[in-house]
Amino acid sequence: MGIDLRDFLESKGAEYAPFDPNRAKNIFQTFRDFLSLQCYKIHVIGTNGKGSSGRYLALSLLQQKKKILHFTSPHLLDFNERFYKNGALISDEELKKAHEFLQQFPSVQEASYFEYMTFLALVLAQDVEFFIMEAGLGGEYDSTSCIESDLSIFTSIGIDHQELLGQSLEEIATTKLNAMQKVAILAKQKSQIVGEIARKIAIKKNVKLIEINQEYEKKFQNVLEKIKVGFLQDNFLNAMVAMEFLGFKIPLEPVVLDLCGRFEQIASNVLIDVGHNEDAAYGLQKCLGNQKVVLVYNSYVQKNIEKILEILRKNILRIEILDVNHPRIIQKEELIKILQKLEIPFCSFQKIDTSETYLVFGSFSVVETFLKGGYV
Repeated sequence: MGIDLRDFLESKGAEYAPFDPNRAKNIFQTFRDFLSLQCYKIHVIGTNGKGSSGRYLALSLLQQKKKILHFTSPHLLDFNERFYKNGALISDEELKKAHEFLQQFPSVQEASYFEYMTFLALVLAQDVEFFIMEAGLGGEYDSTSCIESDLSIFTSIGIDHQELLGQSLEEIATTKLNAMQKVAILAKQKSQIVGEIARKIAIKKNVKLIEINQEYEKKFQNVLEKIKVGFLQDNFLNAMVAMEFLGFKIPLEPVVLDLCGRFEQIASNVLIDVGHNEDAAYGLQKCLGNQKVVLVYNSYVQKNIEKILEILRKNILRIEILDVNHPRIIQKEELIKILQKLEIPFCSFQKIDTSETYLVFGSFSVVETFLKGGYV
């Protein structure tokens, strides 16, 4: 009997380390002829909104009685969450079979955690009609780019993961948009630079580019206005434009998102959100309006924490720091220095007080730690 899947993944350590732009493509070449991927392949790429755009599309295709696999990342509580197949999370048994298939090929031992997850998704997608695969951090060098997609959906692109993708928006947008292949849908963007880069790349690669604009918002307004969270409206719109392109009828009612942690109310006084960058903070600020909350917070050291908290500042009564065990989490002393500089009241998180309203935010790891802590 070979190594157990969980043990194998734990041996991989960090999700993306060590980074090698060609490794996934090279490994995939060693077993691609043993797969039968006849499905329509939809690649979802961007900085924010990939998970919910992909899931809205998956749910909409399910309404059309289509067989789908939605590969998303990261997960919150269990890695089965990354594989949503035909309306349910993948079973342990099906994952085990996919793992056993891959273990026939010695080359997969070299794969990183995320690359191996991508390969599992490719195996699991062999018996579906639509395979929706969410890129990890990147675009052209992401392991999900090892196969040719039929449709690319670019969600909102902004500044994030500069340590891997580049320091400027131009660099980040270029590496993501270079992943477009046949047809691309470009979501509404905060910066016109993204659209300009997308048009240049589309012309260069002879790609049909569909840009979502106000006309699409007007067309789908009656459905969109039934979704109360602004950034989820944008992500549902991405899915609807894809459905229209694919030739399906647009529903009169929005599908109900079943993805955890997207401005989700998990108790009468507790909201959770897995956002972790400036654009996500802007999205939350728009949702909160003038509402004041206790922010249960922590962050990876690579994030622009000062900027993120500045954006949310008018909504923060105080910050309660949640201790998170993750190698990328900022040292507590450094976070406190930032809070002192911003003059935001803070303390360590202990428990939820039913007389106050809380927002748990900062990263997937923050929400994961909070949920596993059983505080609600």
